[in-house]
Amino acid sequence: MQKEPFSEKDGHDLTNTDDPELKESGLVEKFLKWGVEARGISPVPLNERIDVSYSRMFTFWFAINVNVLPVTFGPKLGLRQMILARYSFGNSYYLVILPVLFNLSGMMGFNIVDSILGGQTLSSITNQSMSWSVGIVIVALISLIISFIGYTVLHWYERIAWIPVVITFIIAVGVGGNHLTQQSEFPPATAPVVLSFASVVAGFVFTYVGLSSDFSCYMPPNAPRFRLFVYTYFGLLIPIVTLQCLGAAVGACVPNVPSWQAGYESGSVGGLLAAMLSPVGGFGKFLMVLLALSMMGNIAATFYSISLNFQIIFPFLLRVPRYIFSVVATAIVIPLAIAGSHRFFNTLSDFLGIISYWPSAYTIILLFEHFLFRKGNMSNYDTSIWNKPSKLPHGLAAFFSLAIGFALAVPAMDQVWYVGPIAKTTGDLGFELSFIAALITYPPLRWLEIRVSGRGPFKYLLEAKKAKGQFDTLERQLNRAKHHSYLGATFEQIGKAIGKDEVWVAALMYGQAKPTPEELEKLQEFLNIQDITAVSEIASDGWWPDRGSGSSIPQDPVKYRLYEAVIVYGDAIKAVIHEKFGDGIMSMIDCYVKVERKPHPKGDRVVLTFDGKFLPYAKW
Repeated sequence: MQKEPFSEKDGHDLTNTDDPELKESGLVEKFLKWGVEARGISPVPLNERIDVSYSRMFTFWFAINVNVLPVTFGPKLGLRQMILARYSFGNSYYLVILPVLFNLSGMMGFNIVDSILGGQTLSSITNQSMSWSVGIVIVALISLIISFIGYTVLHWYERIAWIPVVITFIIAVGVGGNHLTQQSEFPPATAPVVLSFASVVAGFVFTYVGLSSDFSCYMPPNAPRFRLFVYTYFGLLIPIVTLQCLGAAVGACVPNVPSWQAGYESGSVGGLLAAMLSPVGGFGKFLMVLLALSMMGNIAATFYSISLNFQIIFPFLLRVPRYIFSVVATAIVIPLAIAGSHRFFNTLSDFLGIISYWPSAYTIILLFEHFLFRKGNMSNYDTSIWNKPSKLPHGLAAFFSLAIGFALAVPAMDQVWYVGPIAKTTGDLGFELSFIAALITYPPLRWLEIRVSGRGPFKYLLEAKKAKGQFDTLERQLNRAKHHSYLGATFEQIGKAIGKDEVWVAALMYGQAKPTPEELEKLQEFLNIQDITAVSEIASDGWWPDRGSGSSIPQDPVKYRLYEAVIVYGDAIKAVIHEKFGDGIMSMIDCYVKVERKPHPKGDRVVLTFDGKFLPYAKW
């Protein structure tokens, strides 16, 4: 039997804050007490998905895009974005690694560019007496602190960081607005030029597809999907469109405004901003500090996602706390940004333009997987198999669709390094062709993969339906035997016979508990069931109870536990009450509730008692 990697039995997971061995580990224990997030790519448990500040998704995306360089699966599944790719690309290292490497390369590249721009801006405040290198280190280290602590502080920072930056941009436009009419003359835009510009914008925005759910996975499953979509959409749309238009307007004026031209030549974008704000003197320098630090919103969020991607590329590091990889990412970005600021900044920007085509095909693959193959239903994602290669798709369909999509984008690219034969005539159509290629290739390849391998969402749905039918058969047999047995057996009597509590026995009768093969044999013997072999599979590893359902889920974790108790044991408790009292209810008006603390060697236990009057239904 194939052993699944990194099962819980293999050792202690440093991302588990309830692990007693972890709590005894000194510095790590202190980090946990201070609220530092350790969890990496492992799914967020349901009881920890309690973040109901949904408007954070607007301020988060708004803040990381309000700088000088301008998600609904997370709450439902608790999965990191690139872990979600495993449900299309599988968990094979050599297949899922392709989109992860693309994603990681893009994020590292953008963080290098952002760090350079932040460092240049800080340097411009001191009239270049502070080197770009020092500015880069300052911006990167402050960003590290935010990403190191994790989700909570990251969202808190992004919630407030955009406010002073927006005010600064408004002041900059007010101070330099009289120059914005001095636009340079450019020839009318042609269709190829428009397409190429659209490609640049799309390449910037589409890269977020590789990290979007990383910032919503602590929200509960009942989070309003439409509201999250609206918050995220406008959080991206407003700053990106507004600031890119402002950047285009300012850039077109630079050749005609000598002070702006001099600032740009001496300090790049940072020098240009310093020149724009120079009329307000020392206050302008203060505003420049705010603009420089605005890069931290984008850098910190990207460091956070980079730390998760490292664990996917190096799965043997799964148990290393997430924040360690934030430090590693910073150690990589700082020297590359320092070197790149003087040598290969333009080369790096051109490289990011080349690799930014991959999200187009990747997005189509995820959309088809979700809406076509998983019927748009989140329950068709089994989050328990996120790290089990034998249960996940092989990933060949997704791998080849992504590869074909990127390959077809090449002749339609219009980049500094390379202009494809199609792009010479039409402009940049790389995104569109990559999109269409995945649109055409992924559905048939995925169908073929499922048919050949027998491994896909339909297979598990059919198995679940089969198991449900088997349980219906078992339920009928058990209840028939219970009511016709020579004992007139009660749940209590059955429980004593098989060594289980009466409520557990009732839960078994209603599909809310899983018997072992030995327990099925005892049931067969006690209730004199002639043939139970037809349903024996529910005692195997291939079937598990579907414990409860419902749409109105409490968000408070304590109340959720009570809700969970009702959906798991509600049918069983109801059956036992009817058996003992008859047709009626337990009153919650004439009812005494008591909460007790019971000492236990493995930890004190909560004893919750509902002492309610039985009320029979009236007859007339």
